[in-house]
Amino acid sequence: NANTLEEKFRCYLNIMACLKAGGKLEDSVEVGIDFLSQLGEPFSLKPSKMKLASEARATRKLLAKYEDDQLLNLPDCTNECKGMAVYVLGMLFGPMVHLNHKGALDYLRLRSVRLTVK
Repeated sequence: NANTLEEKFRCYLNIMACLKAGGKLEDSVEVGIDFLSQLGEPFSLKPSKMKLASEARATRKLLAKYEDDQLLNLPDCTNECKGMAVYVLGMLFGPMVHLNHKGALDYLRLRSVRLTVK
């Protein structure tokens, strides 16, 4: 009976973990992608080359604003939705490596960096 995204967060994490443990990696990834959409962070398993290039440019532009020591000492995330999205992206990484979702992995890495730095 979870109503808020914060309440749903643990439920989705548990569902993803159970599916992974049962060898249902694709299903676990789909559950994670669904929750990312609810968090306002839609994600595609098959991003176009243009989308990847756009994400890479945006990430490069964002990172150019920071010195190395600033990146190493980022403040804690204060936006709960962004923090939950980064956590879910992290949970998606292993299954996506195992399933060999190459384009999606590149997209995941770039998206994780941008969400972490913003």
